[in-house]
Amino acid sequence: MTLYTSPEEKQKLARLFEYRKLKPQLLPLLQDAKSLLEAGQKLSVNRSQSYLQLTEQLNNAVSWGHIAEATIASVIADGEVAGNQHILLFELPGTSNRSRRQFFESLSQPSGAEKTAKRMADFLEAPSRSSYEILVQSPDELIVKFVGRREYWDTEILSEETNRVEYAKNRHVERCPVVLKACLSKKLIQLRVSPRSSGSNASGKNHYGYATDVLSSHYAIERDGSWFRSMPPIPIADAFPAIVNSKALLYEMWSDSPEDRAVASRYRNQGRPKLGFDLRDYQHWNHSGGYARKFLSGFFRTSAATAAKGVNRQGTLRFIKLHDEKLTNDQIHHRASRMFLNAYCADEEIEYVIDSIRTHI
Repeated sequence: MTLYTSPEEKQKLARLFEYRKLKPQLLPLLQDAKSLLEAGQKLSVNRSQSYLQLTEQLNNAVSWGHIAEATIASVIADGEVAGNQHILLFELPGTSNRSRRQFFESLSQPSGAEKTAKRMADFLEAPSRSSYEILVQSPDELIVKFVGRREYWDTEILSEETNRVEYAKNRHVERCPVVLKACLSKKLIQLRVSPRSSGSNASGKNHYGYATDVLSSHYAIERDGSWFRSMPPIPIADAFPAIVNSKALLYEMWSDSPEDRAVASRYRNQGRPKLGFDLRDYQHWNHSGGYARKFLSGFFRTSAATAAKGVNRQGTLRFIKLHDEKLTNDQIHHRASRMFLNAYCADEEIEYVIDSIRTHI
């Protein structure tokens, strides 16, 4: 038994691990396997090793029978539900508890093919048609993972001269899950969409449109997206002022949406987001006026423990972007509230941040 059978599959698997940022979840598996080694067997467990090297070590452990392929598959599957994704946030529609429950129960009855990914090949191949898997179903909570086929194009500069620029347009086809999570008691619906694995970042409209396309294969969604429009987005912009003023939630603010472009250009030249920089301490930043806030980002606390202690020694600060967006599809305008996490983030951490944001609305 091996994880891959060719150099191409090995590269694909390494890219998948890196795309999902699963090194912290995979290294403990290697550490446990290391204690089972027999004579002549050797494994390297090093946080500094590349994802390609990590993939080689995992393949060795699987071939020796110290790690089951299904165990690694479950780590990948969990990564599709946990962080490194765009999360569209909606209120559970309905004017009464009864109508909200009816809507909630309708979500638990998707149509179409039901499938569970169990092999490495399931995660490396783009499906020909979408499928679903019910992960959690209780009277108060529902989690359904839909897996679809996402296609998109990006542009690459091949050569550039004084009077000539040559471009190539590349088509990408990939497996992309959409996780629907609904909670009746919180009156909340989340749609979690994975970011593109290649090319440029997609807009909120792209993620919203892809989620609509996938879910329309399993629910009765009209062409104009009326099923979606019945779900109002949570008014995330209403929480922005309180979030900015709360270090108990937003530990360090990295970017804001000021109207003053000169101020924005100054602080955005700081490089990649890193701990130790807080825009609120920047001498040119001023929250008192002139702000039409549609976007902010920074390092958020993801547990009550870090909110109380004010520490970051356990890795419980996550870089998160919050968007209040106006989207247009087929000349239909609607608002969307979107949260983006650029790294793996456990489900309970995601829930803590969302609950904290909603307390400020």
